[in-house]
Amino acid sequence: MPVHQLCTLSFTDKNRYLLRGAKESVYQAHSEILEILLKSQTKEKRRKQDHVTRGTVEFAQFMAAEDPMVPTYWTSYKEYLSLGDLISNFEEVGKFDKIPLDDHSRMYSTIVKLVNETFDVSIKGQGKDAVGLERLRYNKLWVTKIQRIENPLLWKEYAHERQKMFLKLTKTKKGHWNSIDQLRNSTGPLKTEKYLSKSMSFDLLSEINECFLFHGTKTDTVKAICNRGLDPRLGSQNAMFGRGIYGAEMASKADQYTGILLCHFVSGKK
Repeated sequence: MPVHQLCTLSFTDKNRYLLRGAKESVYQAHSEILEILLKSQTKEKRRKQDHVTRGTVEFAQFMAAEDPMVPTYWTSYKEYLSLGDLISNFEEVGKFDKIPLDDHSRMYSTIVKLVNETFDVSIKGQGKDAVGLERLRYNKLWVTKIQRIENPLLWKEYAHERQKMFLKLTKTKKGHWNSIDQLRNSTGPLKTEKYLSKSMSFDLLSEINECFLFHGTKTDTVKAICNRGLDPRLGSQNAMFGRGIYGAEMASKADQYTGILLCHFVSGKK
């Protein structure tokens, strides 16, 4: 069967094929075939996931064992690739891409709304980390640019930590942990959860309390975070709950630290 202008494909048995043609054409056809196979494998994985009921022990077992995939909304890397397939050919440790979001896109408008709806001007300047902000005359945040960070190596580390969470969950014979709004003294669901679009919520794994939270930081540390992620060892021992990684459901809290990142967090079991 023809697969390229100067290349033909024939099957030698059930699991093998033979390509004939010019060298460059064979290479190109081989790449095209691998791409088709990867897409087919990914569709099959997603079909399997779709047939497993969310919030069940079976789903937790599936997620603990499944090879993590590249997020569906990434653009620099094909979403049908597993992280294992991608990382095997990824040599530049620490490389990441900054993808500008189209200001007319649904994700851009969702994040703008998320920032606006979670900014409480009444608490501006409160707390030791916000000293001086009360003198600044502004009552909202203006979003002028949003960039998505795509770092395969960093995402792989994060995805594997999610798998560990699911593994712990399977050992409890439960399909999910109590959600944040079910905890004692909880004021309800996270405010960031309320304003997410369906597409942004789709990739969140509520069974392990995965969510989006704001992280405030100094602008000169943003690049290091994009390279290596958030590091609890760099937190202050004098912080309210000690050294660690802090995430906020309110943009007004993250605003106290100049730079604002919207990050995936997994809070797990409380």
